[in-house]
Amino acid sequence: TPSKEIELPIIMYHSILRTSDKQNKYIISPELFEKDLQYINKKGYTTVFMKDVINFCEGKGTLPKKPIVLTFDDGYFNNYCYAFPLLKKYNMKAVLSIVGKMTDNYSNFPDENPNYSHVTWDHILEMHLSGYWEIQNHSYNCHTYESRNGVSQVSNESDREYKDFLVSDLCHLQDKIAYVTGVAPNTFTYPFGAFNKNTDSVLKKIGFKATLSCTEGISTIEKGNTKCLYKLKRKLRPPDKSPEDFFDFML
Repeated sequence: TPSKEIELPIIMYHSILRTSDKQNKYIISPELFEKDLQYINKKGYTTVFMKDVINFCEGKGTLPKKPIVLTFDDGYFNNYCYAFPLLKKYNMKAVLSIVGKMTDNYSNFPDENPNYSHVTWDHILEMHLSGYWEIQNHSYNCHTYESRNGVSQVSNESDREYKDFLVSDLCHLQDKIAYVTGVAPNTFTYPFGAFNKNTDSVLKKIGFKATLSCTEGISTIEKGNTKCLYKLKRKLRPPDKSPEDFFDFML
């Protein structure tokens, strides 16, 4: 019988760039990403969307024998430019969590530069329709430390004010993604991995069924248990490790 509990590796990527002088711990090369996909393939893993994970935990669906989730945070144009063709080539899926304000900015003033640009709404529609990408919510305009750390509550803010702020920002992006793709995101990716004790209760009210954290590790998910879908752990993919070394945590 299929196990009720599954260890689910979730990999966290950000930028993919050709030039090595730009590479830091959040940037890898297209070559390394391709090697990752080849390695995942060779080891018998199947890429899945968050909707598949959620369905499994809700008791409504099954998962492949060795599921893995590939996530890209922030919505950089270089994901479209370099990762998209490789996902097609290997027939794999990935999750793209976008910052709505950046997508609005680059949609209004298009500038397709892999080094700094973000995807536009046209890119997002194309990615969504391709079946290789699942679009998720990384906040409309909270990917900033200006007034608060991501979506965390500030010290002098009442719970009511915090809820109003969070609903206003996140629903703005929910509505926009649903308008463009026809599907509202089911997963929230915390900007900078930041949250506080009230965050998830507000997210649940908005309708998010899962959240992606920046906590390092592998999450265990369970059929019929939806609580395990919040604060899911991920592994940040650094540029300086071979796939064999990086993925050894899954063996």
